Amino acid sequence: VDDAVSQYVRRTTSLIETHLSAPGIVFLSNLIPSFRSLFPNVFQRVVVDNEDSDGDGEQRVSVEDEDSDFDDVQKETSQGSERHASFNSDDIGANNNDFVDDDSCDCLVSDTIKNRLHYLFQELTQAISSPDAPIMLFLDDLQWADSLTLNLVLRDLLGALGERINSHNFLLAGLYRDDWVLSEHPLYSQLERIRESRNVNVTEILLSTFSKTDLSEMVAAELRLPTRVVSDLSDFVHKKTSGNILFAVELLNSMVRDSIIYFNLKSRRYDWHWDIALSVKTGENVAGFIVTTLSSLPQETLQVLRILSCFGFHVELSVLDLLESSSVASNCGFRAPLLHLVDIGVIEMAGGLITFSHDLIQKCIYDGIELAARHNLHYDIGTFLGFKASPALAAPHVEAVQIDMSQVYISDSKQSAESNVSTKSLLSIAVDHINHAGPEFITQQQQRVTFAAWNFLVGKELSSRSRFGCALHYYEEGIRFLGIGKWINDIITDGRQLCLGLYEGAAAACCAIGKDAMTAYYANFIFQNVSPENSLPAWISLFSSLESSGKHMEIVEKGIKLICHFNINISRDPPNPAAIMESMAAAVASASHFKIDQIVEMYQNRSERKMQNIFKIYNAISVAAYSLSSPYLPLLTFDFVRYSLKNKFCTTETAVAFASFGLFNIYLIQDYAAGKYWANIVLDMLKKARARSAYVRAKWIVHGHIMIWFIPLKTTVKNLFRTYQLGMKIGDFNNSMYPLVLSSSYALFEGENLALLSQSFNGNLKMMVSV
Repeated sequence: VDDAVSQYVRRTTSLIETHLSAPGIVFLSNLIPSFRSLFPNVFQRVVVDNEDSDGDGEQRVSVEDEDSDFDDVQKETSQGSERHASFNSDDIGANNNDFVDDDSCDCLVSDTIKNRLHYLFQELTQAISSPDAPIMLFLDDLQWADSLTLNLVLRDLLGALGERINSHNFLLAGLYRDDWVLSEHPLYSQLERIRESRNVNVTEILLSTFSKTDLSEMVAAELRLPTRVVSDLSDFVHKKTSGNILFAVELLNSMVRDSIIYFNLKSRRYDWHWDIALSVKTGENVAGFIVTTLSSLPQETLQVLRILSCFGFHVELSVLDLLESSSVASNCGFRAPLLHLVDIGVIEMAGGLITFSHDLIQKCIYDGIELAARHNLHYDIGTFLGFKASPALAAPHVEAVQIDMSQVYISDSKQSAESNVSTKSLLSIAVDHINHAGPEFITQQQQRVTFAAWNFLVGKELSSRSRFGCALHYYEEGIRFLGIGKWINDIITDGRQLCLGLYEGAAAACCAIGKDAMTAYYANFIFQNVSPENSLPAWISLFSSLESSGKHMEIVEKGIKLICHFNINISRDPPNPAAIMESMAAAVASASHFKIDQIVEMYQNRSERKMQNIFKIYNAISVAAYSLSSPYLPLLTFDFVRYSLKNKFCTTETAVAFASFGLFNIYLIQDYAAGKYWANIVLDMLKKARARSAYVRAKWIVHGHIMIWFIPLKTTVKNLFRTYQLGMKIGDFNNSMYPLVLSSSYALFEGENLALLSQSFNGNLKMMVSV
């Protein structure tokens, strides 16, 4: 440039360095990141004059070497204002916080200070710009800018520049995400004003996504391969990124970093691990981009997406095939929209399973459905699939509870195994939708009862597979349909049975997963509405819960009171030795009328349910009495032996009573022959039984307290340890502890090394704790 221009620039720069206040430095430093490097002298020459303050005690900022030339600038910018170069720091803000909370620039920066800034910026821009050396101001991510910044840059500065500077000398490039800038965004109004301005030439460029062809050419150019070779890879990248070039480059770079794309030395070209590439998940940023493009899809495709979102993150294709004939399906069906959604990367299909490419997409679609429409959609899907599972479920009464769950699974021999609903019953899928609709949406009481029965069916089936946490959810949903805290008596036939089944199932499930308080709640609700004879399963759940909590005395007290309803009269007063021996004599007399084979033949794996439950109650009470060393234990044993022989009825729980009876024959009257006699009966009975808690308990009583007198101690140790392992295998940790302790004690008596024995015992305890 010539000397005149250089002198003009130096003069303008000197004015900036000399007269810019400390708040102005803060402001321009935030506005222009390179300001500190362009004007380093500013920070050396500006000082704070602590002695110069106004009458209000407010600190004022002064500068060294005040130049008289600033008067010209002041006159031109303030239009006759008499204010001098020193000004109150509050005019522009002493720190950054002054520019955050207020949308109005005018409230924070006085007109004079703004004019100074505009003028100096104009002078600087005009001095360093020319047609041969124009200025470009690049502003990225304008969608995150606040109102103050947008006002200063786009309204004030840009407006001032447009009036004084040749438009060919200045270019402002602003980038923003158009899907973020809605009508209420401050940038929206600024853009409208700029478009209407006569001083600014506006060119808007909309960046579109890459087509498959464009992306294929880019990948081919980068990998130095023909497009036909990279077509599968480029299609995969396009599907995962919806053609967004930034996401596509990011995905390709990550595949290179993870060695999914690699240079094959053998073939001397780039190659890729296709199997690993297929497992790459859609990124969250890509999912967010996909969501913004869904509104442009056809209505039929959007409806299919809404239906898919109601199933959650994934759904089996065979379920959608069933829905083809339902009212929720559109005229074009599901197949064509599904293929289109796969093509644009919204969903993925593999092995008969349809999965959203990202959970964010599913959530946005589902949340976008109006609440009433969402309930209707769930209801229509649920009722259709429920009646499709079995026509008998359409009956509006509780007899549906008696339907075998094996009847409600999809079983279509024409379909492949991969496409069948093999892991979850069709009814449970239907019930999930009904539950999402909720009882509030179901106005007819008869329908609520029907859907409560459906929940009972699913909960019962899950309980049979020991999935108690899931079963509890369905039991509680069934109770919610009937009305929490309500008991159905007269609404429908067998309504009481449905209530009883739901509350019994909920109590048993809570007991299995350790929710003791809820077990007591559901059990006590049953006791309030049902007689003791019909509430035995609830008592079993309650006693099991109390046992896990160590409340043995409560079990004994409540149990003795309960069994009195079944003609088993045990005195509630603590028994004395005479009463115990008298009861034992009566039990011996009753047993003398039966031979071993007769007693063993009484055992039945599947007996009358009420009798089974009575002996389970006995089992729970006897365990509690054993833990307390209660004198009720022998009395309970003798009475239940007589009760079993009188009714000619034996279960695995009866085997526990017989084993205890043999034990008391040895320890109370020293009749070892009788003890071995009853031990052999128990072992013969257990040959027909399947392993469960009572089985394990009977085993360790026999081996740990009776057979120890008749077989070598080493054999007893092995038998007890096998019993411990069996208990661990079936998950009965409480009963597993007893044979473990006894086997360790007997092993010590037999001469086992104490250190090795202690190490083995502690190892087994740690395993129990970890499980």
